[in-house]
Amino acid sequence: MPRIDEQAPAELLVEVKDPATGQLWGTVKLKPKAFATGSRGFFASAKVVNPQNADGRYQCNLQMILVGSKLEA
Repeated sequence: MPRIDEQAPAELLVEVKDPATGQLWGTVKLKPKAFATGSRGFFASAKVVNPQNADGRYQCNLQMILVGSKLEA
């Protein structure tokens, strides 16, 4: 039986920070997702910006997969 997490929130927020300065590059909202592989978890795709350089824009793709959540075929 695939694993589920009934205590997981409806969405998650991830902060992207420079660990040396603590400057925030952006906040990314992860939403629940059923992946094509059959696994379940959270996913987000967003852009963050280097606060020291407005031209320094980065594309982020984040996924969090619940271990053992894959549906067996």
